[in-house]
Amino acid sequence: MTLYDCGGEGVVVVRIWVDRGRGVQRVEGGVSGSTTSLSCLVSRAEEAARKTRWEGDPAATDLQVGTIRYRFSRQ
Repeated sequence: MTLYDCGGEGVVVVRIWVDRGRGVQRVEGGVSGSTTSLSCLVSRAEEAARKTRWEGDPAATDLQVGTIRYRFSRQ
């Protein structure tokens, strides 16, 4: 569960594009499965997704696409 300092609560699903070297190349927050579109929460989720690093795989395709779910609750 992620704590934050803006109003509202819910789940933000972020679509991510990750390169072979394990870096996140692109993010898109608020995709299908999200239960809130509050801009503050979407921005926080996108920021967290950009900071995520993955295990590299030189045999992988150039970009792999997946999703991360962030659950926000009021403090």
